[in-house]
Amino acid sequence: MPAAVSQLTVGFQTADVSTDNTVRYYLVASGGTVAATGTTPDTTGTSPGTVTLTTADPVPGTWEIYVELGLTVSGNEFTQTVSGTATETG
Repeated sequence: MPAAVSQLTVGFQTADVSTDNTVRYYLVASGGTVAATGTTPDTTGTSPGTVTLTTADPVPGTWEIYVELGLTVSGNEFTQTVSGTATETG
């Protein structure tokens, strides 16, 4: 992340949105500090498979994204597809 960025926004989408298959997302700064978190499915019901994480004045360095699957184990599903985009402003 360059020093001149004023905002970092990361959006995630997943097609499988069930309360039994929660997905938790973490936006982590280069020093290991969690800057933002979010979970799908969205409890508002407006976009259940979408979450956006935003942080202002991100510190320069390498950022990481952690995706934690909270799947209920049925034996029928072993993967979860998650796609996303990152946008720098500033």
